Order: sequence, then structure tokens, then C-alpha cells
Amino acid sequence: MNLTYLKYFIDTVNECSIQKAAKLNFVSQPAVSQGIKKLENELELDLLNHQRNSVNITKDGKALLKAALPLFQSIKNYKTEVYKIKNHEIGELTIGISNSLVSYVLSSALKKFSKAFPGVEVNIKVGKTNDQVGMLQKGEIDVGITINNESVDQFYIKTISKGRFILVGNSSSQDRLIMTEDRPETILFRKSLVKNRKIIFDSEIQVESWSTILDLVETGYGYGLLPDFMIKNTKLNNISEKRKLQRPSYEIVYFAKEVSMNNGIVKSFCNLLHPN
Repeated sequence: MNLTYLKYFIDTVNECSIQKAAKLNFVSQPAVSQGIKKLENELELDLLNHQRNSVNITKDGKALLKAALPLFQSIKNYKTEVYKIKNHEIGELTIGISNSLVSYVLSSALKKFSKAFPGVEVNIKVGKTNDQVGMLQKGEIDVGITINNESVDQFYIKTISKGRFILVGNSSSQDRLIMTEDRPETILFRKSLVKNRKIIFDSEIQVESWSTILDLVETGYGYGLLPDFMIKNTKLNNISEKRKLQRPSYEIVYFAKEVSMNNGIVKSFCNLLHPN
């Protein structure tokens, strides 16, 4: 069935005029008349009773109209949804992020994004850098946010902000060093300790996250190696830097597949991650 001819028929009935139906469809009156006639021939039904100044629908025409209206409403809804997708009004965005970066990087950007794109469903998956790399390769996330290291070099990478790792404690801190597992900054920091023999720790422990380090530092359990953004972002008091040691640098980045950056939703979100 030719949907164009079917639309001519529906518009003619709704407007009670072939002339008005022709204007709606930007065609001539003969084109509408011929289209409806071809539809009648195809269906082997009389759909309209043509009179000099009016058009009357037949019983079969009424039955066809009742069946066809939901179809055209579905087509209209489909076109609306396609328009929204093309204009990034609806869709889905899945973000991978390191736990310690959620409040520092994600909160403000998500607030702006949700306001600009209320129809986009946002999912967040928290994981370490290697976890995010795996999820991105499998298509389980659209973009990852982490501290830059060589494992993300295979992707499109953009820097959000930069800073340094610092050793912090409080007035009651014990001579205990608290760090995460071996990473570029911890390796570099240990080399700095070897060179500076004036600063000696009685013991060292490794923990899984910077958030845990910050909690332990607050209790005076020891001195912790942390990225400086965690100190800027905290409301904790009585925490200060232990100086005279090398301060390894870091970059907070987002990373994604090159093709993902052509997606308007992903690109719009990533643009909001950059500081003003």
C-alpha cells in the first residue's frame, strides 16, 4: 500500500476537500484525486463519493480511516523521536569514573548536563582506571574519567585539570606512611624519600583508595600521599602538607573512543567537564 496515497485520502476526509488536501501535501488537486483513485483500485474498494462541491466518505472508507489513523500517529511519533535523537534531546550516557573523582569532577558537570539534556538517561559506573578501560573496550561505558596513565593512551584523551600529589598529616599523625598500591606517583615518591634521609617513617601501609587515606590521616594514623584536589575539596580541619619532598604531578582526564566523540550527547557532556 502506498502511504502517500493513503495520506492523501486521510487529509481529504479530514479537510472535507481535495483542494485543501493538495495544499497540505504541496501537490496539485489532480495528483491527490489520482492518488486516491489508485488507492481505491489497489484495495478494490470505493472510499469516497465525489460530488461537485463536497467529498463524502463511504462505509468502507470509514473503516479504512479508523485503521489508518493509528498508523500515521505512530509514524508521527517516530519522526518526533528521531528528531529528538538527532538533536540530542533523548538518549543514554554511561560514564565510568574513579571513586575519588566523583564529587570533585562529576557533580557540577552532571548538574549542568541534566538541566540541558533532561531527556538523556545517565548511568554511572565507578571503577579503577583498568576497570574503566575494560568497560570502554566492551562498549559498557561511553567515556571514562580518571588520573592519566599509560593504560588510556590508546583512546582519545583530554585533560580536565592538573595538580600535584602531596604528603599530608595532622598535628597528631604517627610516623606511618599511607599510600595506594604501586603507581607512577608512589614510585616517584619513594625515590624522593630515599634521597631525603631526614624524613623517615617507622612503617608503611597500602590501602585501596585515596578516600581511605584521607580518613586515616584525619584520625592521626599516619601521613598520606594524596592528590591536592582532595585537600582543596575537603572540609576537614587541622590537615597540612609535610614539605621538603618531591611532589609528583597528575592530570585528571576523560578518555573515550574516537568514534564516541562524534556522538553529540557524549561530546556535550565532555565539554562540560572543562573548567570555566
